[in-house]
Amino acid sequence: MLPNTINIWAAGQLNSPILMDVVGLGIGVTSSIGMAIFLGLNGALYTFLSQAIGAENHRKAGVYRQRGRFVITIAFIILIPFYIFSGKLLKLCGQNEIVAEKSGFFILIYIPAIYIMALIDIDKILLTNLDKTNHAMGCQILTPIIHLLWVWLFALHLKMGTSGIALAYFLTNSIIWILQCVIILKLEIAAEVNTASFFSKETYQDMKEYMKIAGPSVISFLVEFASFDIQIILMGMVGVLSQASMVIFININV
Repeated sequence: MLPNTINIWAAGQLNSPILMDVVGLGIGVTSSIGMAIFLGLNGALYTFLSQAIGAENHRKAGVYRQRGRFVITIAFIILIPFYIFSGKLLKLCGQNEIVAEKSGFFILIYIPAIYIMALIDIDKILLTNLDKTNHAMGCQILTPIIHLLWVWLFALHLKMGTSGIALAYFLTNSIIWILQCVIILKLEIAAEVNTASFFSKETYQDMKEYMKIAGPSVISFLVEFASFDIQIILMGMVGVLSQASMVIFININV
């Protein structure tokens, strides 16, 4: 969550309550209709990866890793129409017209970073189950450091504004994901994990079993994330300044 706080800080440096609302509302929408869904779907991996690695079936763990990637990719594709029309939907929810329009554009360029973040989460779960928590922790510590540098460069120094914030988040997550993939590729213990292919038939089998666990997990995450986003949307009906204050308050306290 620290990168999101950095994003809100960067939005504050733009000296515009409207742009603060744009980033806050955009992060809120992509957190609920994005992050919550992806993390919920990944929740099934805690069960399946621990079972496979506990049974020392690392090849099966690799299949579950690829299955997790496949599931969130399909979810991402299904949600694309929502992201495209998110600006109009926010207007219907009583948001300021300018804020809603700019938020819709911000969501479109921000959501790919959320998808990459979900891929990072899959490999973090895998590393944890392989008892390589130090590797996962190292990547987590590195994330805000890299992100702060990118945000300063694109959003503030190059004056790209909210687009710079979205680009910075995408680059940060992409670097961390590639780093985690390289770590897993080099780990001797993960040799069999790396033999599983995204395009293998095994990846798409037993989806019913997978979704049986992932479904309730998604609902749990959605309820938790949505409670914060509803507050931001309600404040948007009051006014731009009230909404900006709520965005800062939630990101400081969550």
